[in-house]
Amino acid sequence: MIADFNLRLAQESEGLVLDEGCARSGVAALLRDRTKGVYYLAEAAGVVVGQTMITYEWSDWRNGNIWWIQSVYVKPEFRRAGVFRAIFNYLQGQAQAQKEVCSLRLYVHADNTRACQSYERLGMNRTRYEIFELDVRKVGLALLVCLAALCGRAQTPAPARELVQARLAQEAPSLLELYKHLHAHPELSFQETQSAARVAEELRKAGCEVTTGVGKGGVVGVLRNGAGPTVLLRADMDALPVKEQTGLPYASTVKAKDAQGNEVSVMHACGHDIHMTWLVGAARVLAQIKPQWRGTVVFVGQPAEEAVGGATGMIADGLFQRFPRPDYCFALHDDAELAAGTVGYRLGYFCANIDSVDILVRGVGGHGAYPHKTKDPVVLAAQIVLALQTIVSREVQPGEPVVVTVGTIHGGTRRNIIPDEVRLQLTVRSYNEAARRQTLEAIRRIARGEALAAGLPEDRLPEVKASEEGVPALYNDPGLTERLVGALKGWFGETNLVEKRASMGGEDFAEFGRTDPKVPICMMNIGGVSPEAHKESQQTGKPLPSLHSPFWAPAPEPGIKAGVTALTATVIELTRKPE
Repeated sequence: MIADFNLRLAQESEGLVLDEGCARSGVAALLRDRTKGVYYLAEAAGVVVGQTMITYEWSDWRNGNIWWIQSVYVKPEFRRAGVFRAIFNYLQGQAQAQKEVCSLRLYVHADNTRACQSYERLGMNRTRYEIFELDVRKVGLALLVCLAALCGRAQTPAPARELVQARLAQEAPSLLELYKHLHAHPELSFQETQSAARVAEELRKAGCEVTTGVGKGGVVGVLRNGAGPTVLLRADMDALPVKEQTGLPYASTVKAKDAQGNEVSVMHACGHDIHMTWLVGAARVLAQIKPQWRGTVVFVGQPAEEAVGGATGMIADGLFQRFPRPDYCFALHDDAELAAGTVGYRLGYFCANIDSVDILVRGVGGHGAYPHKTKDPVVLAAQIVLALQTIVSREVQPGEPVVVTVGTIHGGTRRNIIPDEVRLQLTVRSYNEAARRQTLEAIRRIARGEALAAGLPEDRLPEVKASEEGVPALYNDPGLTERLVGALKGWFGETNLVEKRASMGGEDFAEFGRTDPKVPICMMNIGGVSPEAHKESQQTGKPLPSLHSPFWAPAPEPGIKAGVTALTATVIELTRKPE
């Protein structure tokens, strides 16, 4: 009789299934801990088996008879490197009990493309690899045990995913405490002194060479691991002038002076606290698994993403000259729409150009009872606001994403006084540079034209100013993004990688990809909504808090693990040592 052990990769979401053969063979001793979602094989000394379909085929090959086939399905997230050794120990005991056994063979079957590539790196055939065959009658238990150990070593170095999970499990409690501390102590843009100090301290303890004060308060940590590519990982550090209403026990009660000197409440309402935690977690894990990667990682704690200027300040201060120049730049952002454990991505444009436009509408003031003696800037401003809406609907090519929003309008002091001026503040969003220029020019033309139509002289025409500190569109390098999506599917599962629509939000991480020569960059999102809240929202339509909401905070424990895993997996993919 020959015992064939076939290992086929499968994505079985329903947990544990025992067939009749399992019950007959004693594999029914497989236990399920439903609380933790972990499965234990009693005969395999408690080793967890995962991301596999395990099949034993007990057959009398000399007579062509198959006695029974037994299969065990387990959830994908609980595979361990010791599976071969553990199952072999079980099989050798079964084989020794059979007088007719003449040999024992162990096979690996891979049906999944990425799994096939992984096994090929170990020297295995793409579809079926016979690890060994031996004559049980001529060897004793000691040799079987040695071969079992050899089989286990065939998987070394242990799969990176299992190493990362193990290290992350060790770091998770302290990372959670770090996150809570950062959440409770937010700082406004260009005021991130304590946040920067804490990030620097954590990176230094992880083994990085740390430099502070880069740009206007940025932190750079460098982790070296021999020759190889350089990957830059970036996390932003600043918070928002928002009064927190999450009700969390570690909610912020911080107040601070903003750039205008006003006292405001401060909150991490955009998740930059968890971004910093991801950065620190990745540094810790990567420092502990150096055999899995090679090269250099540059960890960047960036100030002032919200106020804009932090990225350009660090680049202007020599980020790409004073420190190892990256071959790739990568960043993550929490997502208030995706469930925790999912990764959102998009090839190409990910975030929009942002331009801030101020319009000063001038007129000739006077008494509200005698409008015929005035040039009313309130009416003119209203006409300009309406006319601006035709830019997108009638001037920009259909299908080209552009947004023109008038966010504020201020003018006048009393109801019976026609003022001399009205001020408008606009935000303009676009992806394409040509569409951006077209829109800004149209705003100037419409403001001037409406004023001329109202009879304003040249010296009273509107002033239109577009801020020179706009944020450029964030363009994810398609090749880099496609590569990382393929890699992350192996870490998170294919269904947990979600292609997103491009956002009209802004992100100054785009600046990292605009240097000369350009560096490929990519930003992805990590789901921040607890699975329970996400499911409820899907079923009932209950709205979820958005980014910048006083009620928003990502689900910390699953979110921390997912973010650290994504950053670490990215570095491993981009710097992996040749097999």
